[in-house]
Amino acid sequence: MSLAIEMLLGCLFVNSDTNSAYIILTIAIIFAICFVLYEIKNRLRIIIVILSLLFAFGFFITGSMRYKNYLNDKNYFDRIEEGDTITFQGELAKKEKKTTSYYLYFKNVITNDQVLDSNETIILQSDSDDLSIGTTVVVEGKKVQFNIARNEGNYDEESYYNSNGTLMKVKGSIRIMEESTFPVREFLYRLRKDVMSIYVSNLPGEEGGIISAMTLGDKSSLDSDVRDLFKLSGIFHILAISGLHISILVMSIYRLMRNKGVSMVVAGVISSTLVILYAFLTFGGVSTIRAVIMFLIMILAEITGEGYDSLSAIGASLIFIIIMHPYSIDSMGFIFSFTAVAGIAIVVNPLVAIYDKHCKRQILGKINKALLGGILIQLVTLPIVCVFYNETPIYVVLLNCIIVPFLGVLLGISIIGGGIAVIGLYLNDVFIIGVVLGYISDVLLWVSHIIIYFYEMMATISLNLPMSRVITGSPSVIKIVIYYVVLFIITRFLVLKFEDKKSVIVCVITLSVITLFISSNYRCDDFEMDVIDVGQGDGIFVAGDNNYFFDGGSSDVKNVGTYRILPFLKYKGIRHIDYWFVSHVDSDHMSGLLDALDSGYSIDNIVVDKYMLNEDNYQDIKLRADNNGVNIIVMNEGDVVSEDNLRFTCIFGGSDSIDDINGNSLVLLGEYTNGDDTTTMLIGGDMTSDSEECVLESISDGSLDNVHSALSDVDILKVSHHGSKSSSREEFLKTISPKMALISAGVNNRYHHPSTEVIERLDKMNIPHLCTIDCGRLRVTVDNESVNVERFLE
Repeated sequence: MSLAIEMLLGCLFVNSDTNSAYIILTIAIIFAICFVLYEIKNRLRIIIVILSLLFAFGFFITGSMRYKNYLNDKNYFDRIEEGDTITFQGELAKKEKKTTSYYLYFKNVITNDQVLDSNETIILQSDSDDLSIGTTVVVEGKKVQFNIARNEGNYDEESYYNSNGTLMKVKGSIRIMEESTFPVREFLYRLRKDVMSIYVSNLPGEEGGIISAMTLGDKSSLDSDVRDLFKLSGIFHILAISGLHISILVMSIYRLMRNKGVSMVVAGVISSTLVILYAFLTFGGVSTIRAVIMFLIMILAEITGEGYDSLSAIGASLIFIIIMHPYSIDSMGFIFSFTAVAGIAIVVNPLVAIYDKHCKRQILGKINKALLGGILIQLVTLPIVCVFYNETPIYVVLLNCIIVPFLGVLLGISIIGGGIAVIGLYLNDVFIIGVVLGYISDVLLWVSHIIIYFYEMMATISLNLPMSRVITGSPSVIKIVIYYVVLFIITRFLVLKFEDKKSVIVCVITLSVITLFISSNYRCDDFEMDVIDVGQGDGIFVAGDNNYFFDGGSSDVKNVGTYRILPFLKYKGIRHIDYWFVSHVDSDHMSGLLDALDSGYSIDNIVVDKYMLNEDNYQDIKLRADNNGVNIIVMNEGDVVSEDNLRFTCIFGGSDSIDDINGNSLVLLGEYTNGDDTTTMLIGGDMTSDSEECVLESISDGSLDNVHSALSDVDILKVSHHGSKSSSREEFLKTISPKMALISAGVNNRYHHPSTEVIERLDKMNIPHLCTIDCGRLRVTVDNESVNVERFLE
C-alpha cells in the first residue's frame, strides 16, 4: 500500500501547480521516511532498508512519468483546433450508444507524428455500430470539440472524457486495414446489446434502463429523472458496476461451488474467468477494474492458503490502474472507489469489529451494526460527495439499509432472467423451448420490476422528508485534509486505546459534529457579483449579507436552471436566495427560475414589475411560487430593496407608452457601500432604446434625484439585451459613464449578439467590455478602492 501511495503522489506531483507540487513532494518524502523508519523498527538489515527507500523513490518516479506521458499526448491533441482534419490508425476497443449516434473508441492510436499510449483512445462519431471490436482501421475526420464547463459546478464533458483516457472526438470516414481476429469481445458486445433490448422491451417505463445500468453498466437508456432521483437520494452507487456488484454476483457463485464440493482451485478458476468476462461485458470502468483485481487477489490468497490483506489488495489494484490508466486519477469513479474501500479497511471495519465484539443482542445488534457501518461509510465518503455533488442526502444510511439487502436478489434474477430470454430468443425456432424460456424470463423480470418499483418509491419518500438534502458547497482541499486527518486519528486512538462499543458511539457522534466543518453554508465577507454563463440568456448572482439573483434563463441551453444555475449555486454552498428579481417574462430570462422552483430550491421572494402580471408566462411563475410558498413582490419605480451596505433601487418599472415586453423590463441600480466608497452596478434585463429614453427623462425631470449621482457614474454596466443594437445607445452610455461593461450571450447564437454596433460604441467611448462567450462566468469583486473582474475561462 505504501508503494502505491508513492506512485499516486508521483502522478499528483506532475498534475499540480508549482506550490502544490512542492507540498506533494514534501508529503512523498515524509511518507518515504516513515516507510523506512517502519522497516528499521522491524529490525531489518540496512540493505533492505535502503532497497525499501529506493523502491519508494522508484514508484514515485514511475507515477510521475506515467502521468507526464499522458499529459504529453493530451497536449498534442489540445493543440489541434476544432474543425481541423486529422488522420490516424487505431484498433476499435469499445462501442457506446448515444441518443442519435454511436461512439466508437479506438485504442493503439498512431498519427503521422504521435504514437499514443495503448489505452488512450479517440472517439469517432458514427451512425452505426457494424464495425467489429478489434478491427484495425484508418480514420480521417475533423475534430469535434468537447463541451467545457463555463461556470463552477457545471458538467465538463472534456474533463470527463479525458479522465477516462479519451483525448479527442472526430467525425469522419473509416478505411478497414485488418479485421478482428479475436471475436470474443464483439460477441460480448452483441450479447450485451441483446440483453439490454430485452430489459427495455420487457420491463415497464424507465425500469429497463435501470436494470441495464445495474447489470450491464450501460446507462444509455437510463431516464434522466431516474438518474436525478437516485443521485439526489444517495443510492446512485447501485447503478454503477462496482465491488458491491462483484461481491454479490461472483462471490455468491464461488461460495455456492465450494458448498457443493467443487475444489478450491476449480471454483477459483471458474469464478475468476467469469469475473473477467463480466468486466469485458460491462466495459469495466475504474471501479470495476479495482474490484476485479481485489477479487482475484482474494481468490489467489484463499487457494494458496495465505492471509488476505485488504490494504495490500487495494495497493496492488492502485498500482495496476496507475500504470495502465494514469489519467483515471482525475475521474470521479477512481476517487470514490478508492476512498470508499480504503475507508472501509481503515475506519469502518475496525470500529464495527469493536462494536460487534461487545454486542450481546442478536437481532437488534445486527441492525445496529448495519446502521453503524452505513453511518461510518457515509462519514468516510462525505467530503468526496460534497466535492462532486455539492450536497448530501440526510437519510441515505437508512435508505441503503433498506435497499441493499434486496440488491443481490435483484441482480441475480435480472441477470438470470435476461440470460434465459436471450437463450429463448436464439432458440425461438426450436419447438416450444423459446416460448417456455420467454415465459420464465417474464416471471423473473416481473420480480425485478417489483423490487425496482420499491426502490423508486423509497427514494421518492426519502426526498419528500423534511431536510432531505443539505447543500454543502465544494469544500476546500485544506478542509478535506483536516477532516481525514481527524478521522484517522480518532479511529486509531479508539482501536489502540479503547475497545468498547460506547467509545465507538462517541466516535460517531464526534465525527458527525465535525461534518458541520465540511458542510458550512456560504457567506460572502464583502461583495460579489457573478454574471453566470447561461448561454443565450441572463443570470446574475449577487452576494452580500443576503443572496440576490437577477433573471435566470436561456433560449439555447435546455433546463438551464438544472444544469447551469443550480449547480453553480450549490457549488458555492448557497442554500437559498432571498430575492430573485425577474426583469421580464421571456423564457431566456425566467426558464431557469422555473427549474429552480420545480426542484424545490429555497427562494424567499420573487420580485417583478406590474407589467408582467398580465403576461401568460407570469402565471407559470405564480403557480410554482404559490406551490412552494414563495412570496411575490411587485416593484415600482423608486422602490428599494436594501440591507446594511447594499441596496437595489428600481429606476424603471415599465411604461404605458411602451407596448413591448423587452421595453418594459425591470431596471435596477445596485449600490454597494464599503466605508467611504460606493460601487454601483446597472442591471436592465432587455431594456430597449425606448426604455433608455424613459430613464433619461426621469433623470432630467428629477424623478431619480435620490440616485442621480450614482446613476451618472456607474462602475459596472450589465449590457442590456445581450448586446443587441436596439439598446445601449451612445447618449445613454454617456449619461451613465460606465467604467466596465459585462455582456451575457450564447456561443454561436443565431442573433449574432453582441452586435458589432454596440461593441463599436463601447470601444469608441473607451469602455472596457467582457462577454461570457469568451470568458464564461464573469465575477466582480471589490478590494479596498478597486473593482476587479475575474473570468472563469482563460
